[in-house]
Amino acid sequence: MKNSKKQIFVSIIWGYPKYFYNFAKEENYHIHALKIAKDLGYETIILIKNEVGVIENDPLFDKSTKVIYYKNIFNYIFQIIKYSLKDSIFYVNSVELQSLLVPF
Repeated sequence: MKNSKKQIFVSIIWGYPKYFYNFAKEENYHIHALKIAKDLGYETIILIKNEVGVIENDPLFDKSTKVIYYKNIFNYIFQIIKYSLKDSIFYVNSVELQSLLVPF
C-alpha cells in the first residue's frame, strides 16, 4: 500500500533581498531548490526571518509554497521541532548559528 501522506520540504532562508527579483530562474538558489522539491512531489514550506511579503512578491515565487515568518529564536526552534516531528526534509543554504540547530 502506497503512503498517501505528502512529504514536506522546509527551506530555511535567513534573508531575501529585493534584488533577488532580478535573478534568472536558474540563478535564484532559493526558488530553484523549492521548484525541484515541488517537481519531486514535496509540499514546500519556507521558514524565514525577513520583511513580510518580500519573497512572495518575487515573480518566480510559487504561490502554493507556504511561508512562515519567525520573529525570534524560540519561534524558530518551535517550527524546527514541529516539522521534524512530521519527518520533513530541511534545506539550509547558509552557515549561521541557527543552522547548526537543525540537525539536532
